[in-house]
Amino acid sequence: MWSPDGTRLAYVSFENKKPIVYVHSIGTGKRHVVANFKGSNSAPAWSPDGRRLAVVLSKDGGSQLFLVNADGSGGAQRLMSSPGIDTEPYFAPDGQWIYFTSDRGGSRRSTVSRPPAARPSASPSTAATTSARGRRRTARRWPSSPATAAASSSASWIWPAGKCRS
Repeated sequence: MWSPDGTRLAYVSFENKKPIVYVHSIGTGKRHVVANFKGSNSAPAWSPDGRRLAVVLSKDGGSQLFLVNADGSGGAQRLMSSPGIDTEPYFAPDGQWIYFTSDRGGSRRSTVSRPPAARPSASPSTAATTSARGRRRTARRWPSSPATAAASSSASWIWPAGKCRS
């Protein structure tokens, strides 16, 4: 996938016998790894400002959405945790929403989520859950769009960034 400014290309390579996400600079011809975790590393999608990529990783189990820095620095920030397969992320043009496909509910469908830096002004509902390892966690449920914030039950679950690991 081309970066918003057209100078870089994010792609998945299997040359090392496993999927790895790279960013390749067209001007310099150099590339660097942005996601090389245990399991699958796939489906890179650029943020509109070109600083981050949404990727799908299975490093903690099933396919889940994460944010990584396009320059390869830092680690992966999990966007949410779900029992389903979340894949094919795509940033909205304003960078405030990430659209993705999920099999939540038993069939594949499109879903909407917000990256952690773009929390909505509407108040989230919360629910206490227990992780697979028996640790107590609090999940937040955010409205799926500003238009439905007050009147709809349509929503996506997002874990607070500091409580991503179970």
